Amino acid sequence: MGRALLVFVFYFLFGALHANTPTIELSSEKKRINCEDHLIYFYKDQDHNITIDDLRSDPTLFQLTEGDRIFESSPEIVWLAFDIKKKSTDSYRNYLIQFGNAHIGHYELFMFNKNGLISKKIQGDNYVYDKREVRYNNFIHNLPDIEEDIINIFIRIDQGGQEVDFPISIYERNHFVQHSLRVKIFHGLFVGLFLITTIVTFSLFFVNKYKYFIHEVVVSLASIMYILSEEGYGMMLFWPNSPYFNGLSRPLFIGIVVVFSLLFTLDFVELGNKKSLFNKISVGAISFYTCFMLFFHPMNILRFRDANNIGYLITFFLFLTLILCVLIALISLWSWVKEKSTDGMVVFFIFFATLISVFVRLLALQGYAWSSDFVQHTGFITRAIHVPLIGGYLIYTAIVIYKRDQDEKIALLEERGRSTQAFIERIDAERQRISMALHDSAGSIITGLRANLQMVKGDYQNISEDNHYKESINLSYRLQEEIRNISNDLLPNSILKLGLPSEIKRLLRDIEKTYKIKTSFEDSENTDFSIDNKIIFHLYYIIREALDNIVKYAEASEILVQYFKYEDEIQLLIEDNGTGFDFEKEKLKSGNGLRNMALRVSWINGSIDIYSEEGTSITINIPLNKKNKVNKE
Repeated sequence: MGRALLVFVFYFLFGALHANTPTIELSSEKKRINCEDHLIYFYKDQDHNITIDDLRSDPTLFQLTEGDRIFESSPEIVWLAFDIKKKSTDSYRNYLIQFGNAHIGHYELFMFNKNGLISKKIQGDNYVYDKREVRYNNFIHNLPDIEEDIINIFIRIDQGGQEVDFPISIYERNHFVQHSLRVKIFHGLFVGLFLITTIVTFSLFFVNKYKYFIHEVVVSLASIMYILSEEGYGMMLFWPNSPYFNGLSRPLFIGIVVVFSLLFTLDFVELGNKKSLFNKISVGAISFYTCFMLFFHPMNILRFRDANNIGYLITFFLFLTLILCVLIALISLWSWVKEKSTDGMVVFFIFFATLISVFVRLLALQGYAWSSDFVQHTGFITRAIHVPLIGGYLIYTAIVIYKRDQDEKIALLEERGRSTQAFIERIDAERQRISMALHDSAGSIITGLRANLQMVKGDYQNISEDNHYKESINLSYRLQEEIRNISNDLLPNSILKLGLPSEIKRLLRDIEKTYKIKTSFEDSENTDFSIDNKIIFHLYYIIREALDNIVKYAEASEILVQYFKYEDEIQLLIEDNGTGFDFEKEKLKSGNGLRNMALRVSWINGSIDIYSEEGTSITINIPLNKKNKVNKE
C-alpha cells in the first residue's frame, strides 16, 4: 500500500511538473524557433549529486528564467528543462535542435516521452569532433521520430567552472540547411577578405619596410584563427581530435591579437621610441601579460587551473586584456589629440570596438548580458571591424606613401633635368661666346699680324726669300684656318646666317671627304617664318651627335638626312646602312650619345624614335608654337 502510494505521489509530482514545464510549440509557419524567446526551467547543482530522476520527481527544485540568461562563471552544474510540442499532423523527423554556442565543455541531452527515456546524448567541446552526432561546427541533434505530441527535454551542462549560456534553436530541417549554407558563405567571405587583406599587407612590407606591416599581418592571422576557433571551425577543420587545444585556442589567439596590436600601435603612430614613457609601460604590460598567459591561462604551464579557480583566472585574463586595450586606446588618443595625427584617430576608433568587445565579454563572465547571441559573437564582430578597416587603411597609407615617394622622385628628376639643361645651355652659351671670340677677335689679330708681315716685306727687299718669313706667313694661314675650324665645331657662325640646312650640308661634305661615306640630304623650306635659335642650336648638336656616332661605330657606307620644316612641326630623319646596335642595352648606359640626344629632344618638347637592326633610323619630331616661331616681318 505504501509502495503504491509512493508511485502515485511520484507520478502526481511528475504530472504537475509536466503540466507546468515551459512548452515550445512547433509550427510549420516558423522555420526557426529560438528558445531564448521562451521561458525555460533551470537548476544549479552545487554539489554535483543531483540526478535526472531527482529533477523529474521534484519540480520545486527548478526556477524559471528568461532564455537569454547567462550564468556566471562557477563550478556548478546547470540543468535546463523545457517541453517541445508539435501539432498532431506534424512529424518530429522534420526538425532538429541546435546549440548556438560552439564551446560547451560537456553536456548531456535527455529526451523523454510519457513512456520514459527516448534518447540520451553525451557531447561537448571536450570530446573529439569525429564522435559528434552531426559533424558540424556547432552541436546539432535530431529530434526522435515519435507519435507523441510532447517531448520532455532535459539538459545537463558542465562548463568546468566557466560561464554558461544556452542559445538553443529548433530548426525545420530544410530551413536549417539553407540557413547553414548562408552562414558558411558569410563566414567564408569574411575570412577570404581577411586573407586577401593579410596578403596585401604582407606584400606592402617588402615595398615600405615598416615593421608595423608585419605586426598587422600577425594580428590578422591570429584574428582569422580566433574567428575560426570561436565559430567552431577550428575543431572542425584544423584540430578535430585535439579537444585540449580547442579549449585554449580562443584566449591564446585573442592574446596574440592584443599583444601585437599594441606593438602595431606604438610603431604606427610613431611612439615606439625605447626611451618614451608609453614604450616602457607597454613593454612592462606585454611582459606581465605574456607570463600570465604562459603560466596560468590559457597555456597553464604551472598546472594551477581547475574548475574552482578557472573563473577567476579567465576574469583576470580578460581584465589584463582590457588593460592592454585601454593602453592601445590611450596611445592612439594621445597621438590624435597631442600630435594631430590622422593615424592615431583611425587606430583609436577601430581599436575602441575591441575594447568594448572585451568589456562585454568580461560582463558576460559575471552573468550580465542583454543578448547571448551578441555576446557569443562579439569576437567575430570585432575582428570583422578591425581587420578589413586597419588593413584597408594600411593599403591606403601605403598608396599615399608610394605616391608621395614617386612625386618626390619625379620632382628630383625634374630638378636634375632642369639643372642639367641649365648646365648644357651654359656650355652652349659659352661655346657661342668662345666661337665668336675666336672668329672675331683671334681672327682679326691674325689678319693684322699677316698685314704687318706684308708691310715688313716692303721695307726689306730680300725678306720674301727668307724661309722664316715664308713659314710665318704659312703658319698665319694655317692658324686662321684652325681657329675657323674650332669655331665651327663649337658653333658654326654660318648657322645663324645661312640656316641649319646649310650647316647640315657642310657636315655631310666633311664626312664624304674625310670618311669616304656617301651622303644624301633632303630638305623643304617653303614657309615664311624662321625658328627660335634655341631649337636650331639643339637640333644642330643632335644631328652632329648622331653623325659622329655613325662614323665611329656604325661601319656605314651611306647616310641619309631629311630635314622638313612645316608651320607646326619640324621633322628630322637620320638613317644609315650600318651594323646597327642593341637599343635596349645602349639606353641603359650613362653618359652616351643616345642619352644626350634624348635629353636635348625633351628640352625642346620633341619626341625621338630610334629603330636599329640592319642599319639605324632616328626620327625626331619637334612641335612648333607661337613661342617657337619668329615671324620674318
